[in-house]
Amino acid sequence: MITMAIATLALAQGAQAPQVPSTMCPVMSSPASASQPVVMYKGSAFGFCCGGCVETFSNSPETFLKRAADSADPIGYTLYDFVSGKLIPKDAKTHDVQYQGIVYRFLTEENKAAFEKEPKKYLAPAKESVTMCVVSGETIKPGKAAAFKDYEGVRYYFCCPDCVNAFSKNPAEFAKKAQAEQAKVHPLG
Repeated sequence: MITMAIATLALAQGAQAPQVPSTMCPVMSSPASASQPVVMYKGSAFGFCCGGCVETFSNSPETFLKRAADSADPIGYTLYDFVSGKLIPKDAKTHDVQYQGIVYRFLTEENKAAFEKEPKKYLAPAKESVTMCVVSGETIKPGKAAAFKDYEGVRYYFCCPDCVNAFSKNPAEFAKKAQAEQAKVHPLG
């Protein structure tokens, strides 16, 4: 069986790229400050107005996500194109759409259109994430991976596009490898 890790939230210092969308602090509804940490949760990045809000959010992220779902002001943004699974490069021109309080960023207009047509298809919840590239064996931090791919309720992160391609050809084989090696699996939130 795959071992479950304790942490559900990870702080990613300096995760904000120069072209990220403006967001509001999920706790105080003030503009997020680039000088504060960024918290990764369920594949999205959240900035804060001050350090005190980080702990408040971390204790109950779903409360703040529900509150922001109908708001005109987004509280988070994605680091990955949720249709292709690819990491958004810092200098990429993105095609954005706000959905339930999150700015979803896409590498192409086609990916944005696909998401808008069936957002629930692309947001089907992965319950866990594997932070070891199951192809190369490299340990990867979410937000630093080249891409992700969901398979049977688990989000697998990859070190490079070649590993994504190899996984896509036979995901069951690599899922078994992750179980055999007891890859670190984290609850996704």
